[in-house]
Amino acid sequence: DKTTLVDSLVSLETDADRARKSLENADLELYETKIDAAGTLLKLVEAENTVKQARLVVKRSQDAVHGGEMALEDLCALPTSQETNSDIEFLEDELATLKRIAVGSAGDFPDAKRQLKAATLTAKDAEFSVGQVEDAYLIEKRDLSAVEERITVAHRAFDEEKTRVEALVGEMPAEQRSALTQSLEPVVNSDFMLVNIDAEHLQTIRDESYSVKQIQFLAQALRAEAKYKQFAVATGDRRFLDKGARKKERFLSDIDRLAVKKFDAEQRGTSAFGIASHPDGKSANTQK
Repeated sequence: DKTTLVDSLVSLETDADRARKSLENADLELYETKIDAAGTLLKLVEAENTVKQARLVVKRSQDAVHGGEMALEDLCALPTSQETNSDIEFLEDELATLKRIAVGSAGDFPDAKRQLKAATLTAKDAEFSVGQVEDAYLIEKRDLSAVEERITVAHRAFDEEKTRVEALVGEMPAEQRSALTQSLEPVVNSDFMLVNIDAEHLQTIRDESYSVKQIQFLAQALRAEAKYKQFAVATGDRRFLDKGARKKERFLSDIDRLAVKKFDAEQRGTSAFGIASHPDGKSANTQK
């Protein structure tokens, strides 16, 4: 059933192209989001290092102030002299500088902690964004896989149908096979029409022992359906589909009519059809 396969693949390939583009966009967005997140994590690491350095500076400046105060006490305990007074004066100036540094470093430390807190929140937001984009990427990936699986199923169904068709054609009597070939060959090789004949049609031909004429009517029915379907596709006018369906049904009715005649012949005119077909209501066999 090449018609079904072609129709399916036209739709599925469109879906697949759309899914591939969506997956590519999702992949690009994931890549960019991860880069942004990596930059955010670097800022977080820098903020952590700044806090560590600020804490170390505070401790060292406090230790330096404490050491200076102890040294000043020791100097003040010494006997008064010009040299001692000079050392005390120098140490007091140095201690004042150390205290200013300690006060400054103590003020920088809370700022560093605030920056670390902000960087931590930003990193969490970035992590959350990466998770969302990863989920979106996986959804797009699953969608593409689903479409590709449907394409695989369509090909598999076609291969199975092709195997059935080959088997059924091989089982047909030469007369049926020749009639089918002659009826369908012109349109099967046509680029304009895609005749929708499948294994079910062939199964019916075999099971109901179609005559050459019935096969010809079936071929005409399928050709009419294919022709008007192509008209509908080319013009966009769906009324051609209805017209094709009516013509197809007319040929199928001819098949049924021949089947009834064949059945009546097998019953030697005693079937309901055979009796009803005579004006006196008797079968042809009774009239004889």
